[in-house]
Order: sequence, then C-alpha cells, then structure tokens
Amino acid sequence: NEDHEDDIVWDGSNEITNVKKKSISDYIKNDIKGFEVDKEKRITYFNSEFYDSENKKRTLLYSALHLNGKYYAINQINDKHYQIIDQQGNVMPGFENLIRYPRVKFPYLGDDDLWFLIKIGKWGYKLKSLIKQEVLPETFSEPLNWNSNGHTLGYVVMKVVDEKYVYYFNGEKEWEEP
Repeated sequence: NEDHEDDIVWDGSNEITNVKKKSISDYIKNDIKGFEVDKEKRITYFNSEFYDSENKKRTLLYSALHLNGKYYAINQINDKHYQIIDQQGNVMPGFENLIRYPRVKFPYLGDDDLWFLIKIGKWGYKLKSLIKQEVLPETFSEPLNWNSNGHTLGYVVMKVVDEKYVYYFNGEKEWEEP
C-alpha cells in the first residue's frame, strides 16, 4: 500500500471534509530537478529521484531548511546514510554520504550558514557548516542535550571523552566540572 496524504477542503460550514486521498507518488514532478516548497517550508513536489518506488515513500525528509532565500533538504539514501541537497537537487559538497541523520542547529535571525551535528566514524560527532564548509576542531563523543532542543537556546552541553563543556554557538566554550 502506498502512503497517502489527505487534501483537506473547507466548504464554508463547520465541517472539514477529506476530498481525495493523494498517494505520495502524486507529488512527483519530473519537470523539476529537486523539490518545491510552500510558504510553510513544507516540501510539496519533488523529482522522482527522491522517491523510493520499492517502499513507496519519498526520501526527502520533513520540511525544507531555509537560509538567505535558498532551500535545502535532507535526503535519505538508505537505512543509515543521508545527504543534504539544495532545491535544484544538487548534493551539497561535504554532505554527500553522512553516516547518520544530520541534526541541524536551530537557525537564528542573522545566521549566514546552517550548522549540522554530523556523525563521524564510530564514536564521534563534529559541528560542520553547510555553506562555508567550516568544521569545528573539537570531536564530541556525545551531544548530551541536543535531542532535548538544547541547540534552540544558543548552546549545547557536549561531552569529549569524560569531560563536559557548554558550547555556545557564538564560538565560545566553557568547561564544566565532570
């Protein structure tokens, strides 16, 4: 069975009705090379390159990422590998074959780059920027509060071996007692 999405229509009354169920494949547009987004940054249409016909699902994940008038998306290559593409479907350099899902840092007003926490090797993480290709020198063994949205506050608690420190996204870091 294909995944379906409902089109919701309001008929002016107090009832909302489902008009038609669309299959995921209805969102394929091969006259575009990448994807299109709506005003909420949701991916609306995409090229068939980003559709897994065997599993009947799109491979572009979640909403698009927006920076300086351009859109980017995370594409799932297979069960364990990901890549980041631009809206034209081009794979971003340095983000071609990521080991795990890349976790994006919450973008702040005035940010000129998108930062991702990416898995490197078996036991490490690095913070890497999408546009400037900057990589922080630290290799983190564990991002302690990333999954609890710590990165939305402007800092995260990271662990390097047995020491913990607070990393502020303005480039400062403060060591804490382990």
